[in-house]
Amino acid sequence: MANENFFVGCDFNTVLKQRCGKKGRLFRVLAYPNGLNHGRFGQTVAKKICPKAVSRNYMKRVIRELFRKHAPELKGLDVVLMHQSYFNSTSYHDAAAEFEYLTQAIQSCRDLSKS
Repeated sequence: MANENFFVGCDFNTVLKQRCGKKGRLFRVLAYPNGLNHGRFGQTVAKKICPKAVSRNYMKRVIRELFRKHAPELKGLDVVLMHQSYFNSTSYHDAAAEFEYLTQAIQSCRDLSKS
């Protein structure tokens, strides 16, 4: 059940091609309607932004948990989050606040029609 909320491959490319999203200081979030009863989520963290694997994994873990908290708001959307800047446990609240803001901002992507 948990695996249905995450996606890879060609679904990722569909979202990236549409370019409907919003950019913040820490993240860039893109979304596209998926026609399902649940949201799907993918994310990328470049080594250039965060060279240490432990830190990259922490960042991804935090964002996955935020996605789970906001899953009802993201129902019916494929969401791709690209990390733009490093954050750690001391800046967790900034990351959570920005994720919440971007979650609200991408709601307009629901209006895109499937082609």
